[in-house]
Amino acid sequence: MARKLTATSLAIGLLIGMPALAQDSTPGRPVTNPGTWISAADYPASALRNAEQGAVHFALTYDDTGMPTTCEVTASSGSSQLDDTTCRILMARARFVPGTKHGKPVGDTFRSSINWRLPGGGGGNGLNVVPAPTKQQMAFVVGADGKVLRCEASENGGEWHEVAPGAGLISCPVGKRFAPAKDATGRTVAKRVTVTFTIAVDDAS
Repeated sequence: MARKLTATSLAIGLLIGMPALAQDSTPGRPVTNPGTWISAADYPASALRNAEQGAVHFALTYDDTGMPTTCEVTASSGSSQLDDTTCRILMARARFVPGTKHGKPVGDTFRSSINWRLPGGGGGNGLNVVPAPTKQQMAFVVGADGKVLRCEASENGGEWHEVAPGAGLISCPVGKRFAPAKDATGRTVAKRVTVTFTIAVDDAS
């Protein structure tokens, strides 16, 4: 089944094959729902501009501590940006509870897919469908020296999560510089800037 992230109809399909286990073995499992590892705000800006979409099938290997060690694209989306972004984010965010063998933790490989779809999706007749009501927010912190330190995003009031540089419907500006903000005494201070992107769908009059 696919878990849809309505902000851009981004979906993650879980295609997990579970091997037969010996009686003294237990399977590993993701620490959190894999459907939350990648969100619509992670859509690479260049892929959005070029209208690139498609499914990225991957094999994510993790060690006996549950940390990912390698990510391999087993079937490409046709977009190097989407392929590379998928593995980069999974290596940073995916965590696992390792399985056991003879009572000791062991690593394994998690296989699944990410289906990147452009905002508005597409109908079977090739026409775009009406977008779902959506509210996305991206926030970035501008340090006292004017340099953007990090970006976070939230969709429809959900949890905030980190966004990679250059990703998101509004390209994350990590590393760029702004004129530093100043307080009433003229001292430069850090500021958090939040940008809101909203799609409202109402009845036509």
